[in-house]
Amino acid sequence: MVSPTLTLLAGRTEWSKAGKAQQKTLSEISRGKAADAITDAGTALEESLKLIGCAGTGLGPLIKSARAKGLLAPHDGKLTGSLDDAWLIVHVVEALILRLTEADRR
Repeated sequence: MVSPTLTLLAGRTEWSKAGKAQQKTLSEISRGKAADAITDAGTALEESLKLIGCAGTGLGPLIKSARAKGLLAPHDGKLTGSLDDAWLIVHVVEALILRLTEADRR
């Protein structure tokens, strides 16, 4: 999943902020910094949500806006900050970004 997301984001200049944040996420994971990786994944998601027209100044309000637009279901989960959690979040965010980049084509 990592490669398709980075490839897609690299090819679209309007998605460059999300792509850079996603690259930073992988760098943090490779250095064993789970919390930083999760934060960067959140930044990538924030940038993606802003780009598709969601309103808010942080991830919480942006997710609320995405839910109101019918882009997300109301599911939340708690994280412990382990590298396993970091990988989970990275893959979930990447899958969501792929879905969001295609939202305008549906």
